[in-house]
Amino acid sequence: WAIKRSDQFSEPEWRELQLCKIKSLLLHASRSVKFWKKIFKDAHFDPAKFKIIKELEKLPVISRADIKKIRSEELTSRDVSPSRYIRSYTSGSTGEPLSFFQDVRDAFRRRINTTQELRYAGFSSYSTVVAVIGLENHPDLDGLGLRFGMEELENQEIRITQIYRFLEAKQPL
Repeated sequence: WAIKRSDQFSEPEWRELQLCKIKSLLLHASRSVKFWKKIFKDAHFDPAKFKIIKELEKLPVISRADIKKIRSEELTSRDVSPSRYIRSYTSGSTGEPLSFFQDVRDAFRRRINTTQELRYAGFSSYSTVVAVIGLENHPDLDGLGLRFGMEELENQEIRITQIYRFLEAKQPL
């Protein structure tokens, strides 16, 4: 119901929802993540008083290199049990991949979002054939179809005997 309802949101409704979600995230970060608590204090930024997106300009830009120097204990939420942590990675497309922890429950939310996005591209059921090419760091795509990783893509024999044949025969989404 909520996903279908969101299809009819007006721009002001989306902006209001965005602001509400960002404020919630900022409040959580200030309450439970040492790193963000310090950043907010140093920037004289109070998430409880956050009202407009422009206020985010008070916060410093933080690079991957900066984040890599910080101990993981300072970057993880004390509200999330370490038993729920799963290690995730950025794709490294910038030449500097980043490793981080993610709540295992996020995989469920990502799967719902992915399914919603695919619906817009014509994906109507789990019987639709999907080819996932690359994107190994997106476990939310697992189970949606046949996955071809970078190793398979770089191997000419596998491309010809498996990938091209699959694409020609199945004509996946």
